[in-house]
Amino acid sequence: MEIMVCVKRVPDTAENEIEVNKDGTDIERDDLVYSDNEWDNYAVEEAIQIRDDVGGSVTVISVGDEESEEVVRREMAKGADNGVLLSDDAFEGSDGKGIASALKAEVEKGSYDLILTGAPADDGAGQVGGMLAAMLDMPFASLVNSIEVLDDKKLKIGREIEGGNQELSEIELPCVLSIQTGINEPRY
Repeated sequence: MEIMVCVKRVPDTAENEIEVNKDGTDIERDDLVYSDNEWDNYAVEEAIQIRDDVGGSVTVISVGDEESEEVVRREMAKGADNGVLLSDDAFEGSDGKGIASALKAEVEKGSYDLILTGAPADDGAGQVGGMLAAMLDMPFASLVNSIEVLDDKKLKIGREIEGGNQELSEIELPCVLSIQTGINEPRY
């Protein structure tokens, strides 16, 4: 199974005192400590576990400046097979739709069975997974907390919903899933 996992470099909220900039349009980014988005770590671990069970490869992808390369390299060190960094000055300040558009162009270059994102990003609204699925015209599920590979055409997934969990019978491949924390225990 060919799996792509979208990863993001975000300010580490445990290590930083976050302040809004004077324009009120963003946070002050000078001297911030950055890390991997927590939800993306769960998505990468799930992809690696699926690959280890059924074969294939895991590609991590990030949209950002050259400093985002550290996130791609870190996820590859955890076990991802390939890494892609989409870096262009045109991406600076992009909203969720802009990021999803950049990811879509890269996804279409390959042949991916499964695309995973973290449910939200520490600094975002959790919208990229759904937008990417819509742009690719693929099935989508959010807040996924369990995945079982049924065969090369279907997955059985569980989702976290208010008040508990919901088990869906199946979702067709290729698809896009936004992963919830707690789906697994990341090794790193």
